[in-house]
Amino acid sequence: MYQLLIVDDEIHAIRGIEAELEWNKLGISKLHTATNARQAKEVFDNHPIDVMICDIEMPEVNGLQLVAWVKEFYPSAESIFLTCHSEFHYAKEAIHLGSLEYILKPAPAYELESAIAKAIDKIHAEREQHTFHEILQKYHKLWSIHQPLVIERFWSDLIHQNIPSHPEAIEKALASLEVPSMSNSLFLPIYIKVERWHKAWTKREEKIMEYALRNAAEEVILEHCARGQALPLSGGEIICMLATDGTGVNPIDREQLASVCRDYIVSCNQYFYCDLSCYIGHPVAIQVVVGMLNSLYERERRNVAEHNRAILLDKAEFSPSAFVLPEMSVIDKVIRYIADHRDQNLTRELIANHVFLNPDYLARIFKRETGLSIMDYLTEERMGLAKKLLAQTDLPISSIAEKVGIPNFSYFSKQFKKYMNMSPLEYRHQKLGGR
Repeated sequence: MYQLLIVDDEIHAIRGIEAELEWNKLGISKLHTATNARQAKEVFDNHPIDVMICDIEMPEVNGLQLVAWVKEFYPSAESIFLTCHSEFHYAKEAIHLGSLEYILKPAPAYELESAIAKAIDKIHAEREQHTFHEILQKYHKLWSIHQPLVIERFWSDLIHQNIPSHPEAIEKALASLEVPSMSNSLFLPIYIKVERWHKAWTKREEKIMEYALRNAAEEVILEHCARGQALPLSGGEIICMLATDGTGVNPIDREQLASVCRDYIVSCNQYFYCDLSCYIGHPVAIQVVVGMLNSLYERERRNVAEHNRAILLDKAEFSPSAFVLPEMSVIDKVIRYIADHRDQNLTRELIANHVFLNPDYLARIFKRETGLSIMDYLTEERMGLAKKLLAQTDLPISSIAEKVGIPNFSYFSKQFKKYMNMSPLEYRHQKLGGR
């Protein structure tokens, strides 16, 4: 709610404004009055005034001088002139001082209400923007100083199957990192998937916001578990890995966890301008975590109707025997790497380095297995993502080009047209039915 001050040396003018307007509907919680600039300054010094309605002709200090004082000492307040003076030089000076409206007396109630509503909308937008920038600066600072932890690297390698999902391989990896054995623990993964951003971020801003989501997950979700870690994936995806001792003495309450996740979703909707869902798995041994995650990924892929939800994976949606997976092949690792990094400047050499192979040799076996060259496959992946973003979001095409790893707008449009036989804009219009 907002506070408003009426300043006019004619008391009947103040009473008329007080009586004519429906203050509650305008969002005004408290109304103040003053008959001169001295009283008005006292009100400002003692109350958080948001909007001031002011006459120009007043004794000692006129309205123009008062507004100049307000702009100097209370710059967040909005001013509206309500005056009998129609002279151009008065209106010009009011504009110079940043007055939101210049209204001539006698003004109809709807005109004054419209001006007040305009002032409140402006104040609300500025406060929201200020809050957002404070959040952005906070998480940029945290993001800048954050250093990867050894345990995070272990989970990342296990999830991407750089470490095979076999007990022996896992124990060997943990020992090499000097991390205690986890064989006596159970792990419940939560897959957090951003469905849509409500703002068009730059690359830098998106990375900061993804870090903010992760930090919030640690503060809200992991607080309810003695041990746990939030792990970032690509494209606004997060894995929260909750740990329990495996004895069943202190089991994780999945229903309570779902409630916590719902609180997290509401906070992310409000503060981080996104829609997201949380997919909650079951506690499993470390060697079957990847299988559980695959079940969560599959649940997310099948979800076409539920948004901003905490979704508990049903036991019927996975088979424990399917959790012990074979080690990923080189081609599978390449495909997974491309899926996770298609928004980056990938080259054949960079991809080959990830799987420790000669680029020419990798190119040959990739073409033999998939029928496509590595770069053609990468282009297909990028164009597939571009089609999804064009059809399902209102992001500018230039932002979509950046998100799929082709920041050059002209080159992106050329590639898309070559792939789809139509421009990105034509494709969007077709999918949206010409709207």
